[in-house]
Amino acid sequence: MKISGILQSAILLTGFLVISAEVQQSATECRVPYYLPPNCINTPDLYICQCTPGFMWNGHHCMANSVNSKLVFPAGTKSENYVQLVDKTFPDIRRFTVALWVNFSSEMVNRTATLVSYTKGKKKVQIRLTGGSSFRFTVASSEVDLPSVSVVPKRWTHLAITWAQNGSWASYVNGERRDSGVGLSVGGNISTGGVLAIGSTVRRGNRSVHVNYIGDMGQVHVWDRPFNDEEVVGLYNDCTFSYCGNIVSWTDFRDGTRGAVKLLWHANIFQYCGIDREIFCDNYCSKTLGPKCEKDYEDNLKWPRTDVGTTAEQSCPSLKGGARASRPCLQSDSELVGAWGPTNMSACISRHLKDLNDDIQLVIALDGIEPSDIRYLVGNVTETVNDMSKVTNPSDLAACIEIIDLLVQIQSMAVSSNEWTENEDGDVSYPSISDTHQFVQDVGRLVDSLLDGPFDIAWNATRPRGYEAIQLLEVLDRFVVLIVRSLSGHRIRRETDLSTALVAFDFTTIALFVRLSERSEIANITLPDKLIDHNTVVINERNGALGKGGGTMTVPDYHQSGKHDIIGYSYVKLTSFYRLLPNHPEPVVVQFYRHRHLAFAHLENNVNTALLTFSVYKTTGEKEMVPLSAAEPLKYQVEFADTFNISNPTCVYLNKTNGPEDWSWSSEGCQMLPDSYDGERVTCLCRQVGTVAVTTHMYDDNWDPGEPPRFFPKFPMYIGAVVSIFFFSLALVGFFYFRCVSDTVAVHRNLAAAEILSLLLFLIGTPRIQNEWACRIIAMLIHFLFISGFGWICNEAFNLYVEVANSIHSEHQQQRPMLRYYVIGWFAPAILVAVLAATNWQEYFASNVCFMDLRFVWFMIGPAAGLWGITMFVLIYTAKDVSESSYFKDEKTNKVITHHCKGCWIQIVLVVITWSFALLSVDMLSIIPQILFAMFAILQGAFFFTFFCCLNGEVTEAINDYRMGMKQTSSLQRNTRYSIYRRYVPRPTTRRTLSNQSMGSSSASASQTPRRNSLISEATDEEDHEVDLQMGGAGRTNPSLREQVLRSSVDKMKLMKRGGSARGAESSIDDPPSTPEPENKYRSFKEEVMYSDPSSDLAVTSV
Repeated sequence: MKISGILQSAILLTGFLVISAEVQQSATECRVPYYLPPNCINTPDLYICQCTPGFMWNGHHCMANSVNSKLVFPAGTKSENYVQLVDKTFPDIRRFTVALWVNFSSEMVNRTATLVSYTKGKKKVQIRLTGGSSFRFTVASSEVDLPSVSVVPKRWTHLAITWAQNGSWASYVNGERRDSGVGLSVGGNISTGGVLAIGSTVRRGNRSVHVNYIGDMGQVHVWDRPFNDEEVVGLYNDCTFSYCGNIVSWTDFRDGTRGAVKLLWHANIFQYCGIDREIFCDNYCSKTLGPKCEKDYEDNLKWPRTDVGTTAEQSCPSLKGGARASRPCLQSDSELVGAWGPTNMSACISRHLKDLNDDIQLVIALDGIEPSDIRYLVGNVTETVNDMSKVTNPSDLAACIEIIDLLVQIQSMAVSSNEWTENEDGDVSYPSISDTHQFVQDVGRLVDSLLDGPFDIAWNATRPRGYEAIQLLEVLDRFVVLIVRSLSGHRIRRETDLSTALVAFDFTTIALFVRLSERSEIANITLPDKLIDHNTVVINERNGALGKGGGTMTVPDYHQSGKHDIIGYSYVKLTSFYRLLPNHPEPVVVQFYRHRHLAFAHLENNVNTALLTFSVYKTTGEKEMVPLSAAEPLKYQVEFADTFNISNPTCVYLNKTNGPEDWSWSSEGCQMLPDSYDGERVTCLCRQVGTVAVTTHMYDDNWDPGEPPRFFPKFPMYIGAVVSIFFFSLALVGFFYFRCVSDTVAVHRNLAAAEILSLLLFLIGTPRIQNEWACRIIAMLIHFLFISGFGWICNEAFNLYVEVANSIHSEHQQQRPMLRYYVIGWFAPAILVAVLAATNWQEYFASNVCFMDLRFVWFMIGPAAGLWGITMFVLIYTAKDVSESSYFKDEKTNKVITHHCKGCWIQIVLVVITWSFALLSVDMLSIIPQILFAMFAILQGAFFFTFFCCLNGEVTEAINDYRMGMKQTSSLQRNTRYSIYRRYVPRPTTRRTLSNQSMGSSSASASQTPRRNSLISEATDEEDHEVDLQMGGAGRTNPSLREQVLRSSVDKMKLMKRGGSARGAESSIDDPPSTPEPENKYRSFKEEVMYSDPSSDLAVTSV
């Protein structure tokens, strides 16, 4: 393992030295600690040169980061600021080149300082370059001015100076020669043992009094020979710091800083570099590890980088089952790269297509081609292609294109082998004019089949995009050449003349016209109208290509003086081909906001029209260049395939001069005719003959979509809201009509009022944005009523809990004033909405609807969720009490409480669902949330009316009163201390009670008064109050009944005092035998008539 590692390092180092010697033609000796060979890593795309930490790949070496550094000479210091060469001896030289980068500060404009100096002894200056306001160059005490040398302050500038012993010298600025001459220190010699300094002149033993340099300096190098002009340009253009001085290099100065001079990394010289070189390491690694074939697309497969001498294999596209294609990587003429061989796709093509290809190849290999063979092959191919459905394999598509190309090739061989001479006997060899027409129609149908629906998936799977489409265009071009040659032969054989020398077809996706004509006839003709005039082709207006997308072309005067020969010209229209030659990148999914511009790149410059092709050919089939100019361009008009929200129409032509692998749409020489763009079609002028089209952006920055979409209630929402309001209103009418006076009904009324107002405002007020202040008031009211509705549902829960508690503990009736309910239901929501709207007044309101901005939807959801949570807690706690106390109440009381609980639970669920869909309707602007809102709004109103009105105790009692014929004649003032489930309820006087009193008062008054008085006198106050509690208001409206109950109570008390039983007391009462017992009489009254308090188990009334 160690030996292999040493060998590999040796190979890498050898390759590094070889490449360094080739790249740097100058005598370069970069110091090894700062320049190291890289580690080559082979990736699927390219070689990567990996460097150790602290180094970076510069295109030639792994260079230490510290090489990209600069020396900073500060201003305003009194110290001696310079850099001296240490630990290295300057040698004897007779010629040299000094190069450096300088960045003058603004102070250097009015001063001159030493840039580089080499001195020996106390006075002798061997080399010195001064600069600033003026530049001067000194060699061996001989000086010369440099008037043409100048430096722009605060900008990196490259300086170079050369000298030879014969006295020749030259100066350079940014690679350009400035001052030069001869006779400078002729025969001079630069001796060793001196001091080399940067930024000042330093003599041995002391420092000269010289002006300090102020600014930045970097990449100071000294070579022992003068560079020529090309080498200096190479120094200036080298952005990788790959040139190192063989006498002194930049890294030699890092330890010699003096004074306030600082050495800083990242000199930022690159931004002023003359050439921006691509930094790859393929050449280096190819020499060290061996060449490779680069990744490539071929036959719809992406072939990876492969070593020379090996064969790559790839799975067949769109096929399962392990079928694979292979392709060898061969050695090319270059030693650094490989060359791909032909692809073996036999395993990727359908069996029937492969057999067809083999049959055609066999016919081509024969010495002679029989017409029957051609007809057989064309028919067999047509049948095979027509039988194919939903082709997903792009290899099959490529095979079909190749088969069509082979058919054209066979027909072309037959045309070439024909002598095309006039035959007096009338016998015509293949192909005849009818054979040519039939062959053209068959090939046209094959191409139309490829461009139609069954092959769409295969077209989309082709890689690279557009490759197979360009291949098909090339086949069509050879097909047109074949037609021109055939028509020329038929004309020679007098089968046709110029008036009928025309071949054409019009199919769904392609229309083609080819004809022969004299050159002079091509003068301002319009295609295809000029061709249709011959009545040789009938346009298929329903399915034909000519009936879709426009596509007229006007050819300028093509007549060339002195030429009256016969030429052929063609017109081809492809309606759906624009999808196959995209002019935009693939859509990408952007993950980061900084890449957002890439998300819309695929919407720009989309080919959006049919493709039109016009070409001119000689009768030999050779394509002829058409000399079009800006004065007489080709004019064509096309219609857009997609007209929605498009912009920037650009007239383009297809540039495929570099082959099918390198095609592009170009607008050079093409322009849009002014005022011809109307959103549906455009007219273009183009100086290019070939395939033309128009591209558009599939978006329009200036597109005005009209009024922005706003929320408007649709018919279903109106129906749902109106029906819900009807149910709520019907419940209110019932409450008022029957004069319900309990706390429970009061809460019901307020809840119904809140829901009615909120639905009305939401339905009618939200679209009214004409008046800003009215709209804002509506938005605040909807917010208020929304929270108020949840507040009153919360009150329903609290009230239910209070009534359940009162029904359990009848001796301790709780009094709940309605004021606290009003605070929760009305006052608190109003204050909350006012505060929220005032603190966010500018952003609170939506701009396109009378509603709050949905960014602040939590101002609605938050309070509602809080009230909803409190309501759920109270209802759950109440349900627990109801379950535990049901045995304390009679069946009717339990039934009423159960109905009330169900109503509260249903309302708390339905109000959340209903308003959720209301908010979604405002946000989504869709009909679906409005339909769902309508459904649940109707359910909310219906259930409210059912549980809170129809099954309410007061309402049912009033309805029973009406059934018994008892109508209210007056109403008492509502007493908020009592409610429907409390036992002591003030009962209004009924007509029937008054009539009973008036009828019985005269007859019973005299006979019953003594006994009643005595009975009342015998009863104690406690017994009298107990009877009142048991009978309620019945004792006041029916005195005789109260007397019987009181008598029974007194008798019971007497018997108990004597030790008897209540049953004995009941039997000892002196009443007529036919008179029932008081308890039974009370029980019969209880069953016959209900009071307004259905929970009372002792409620009675008069009959």
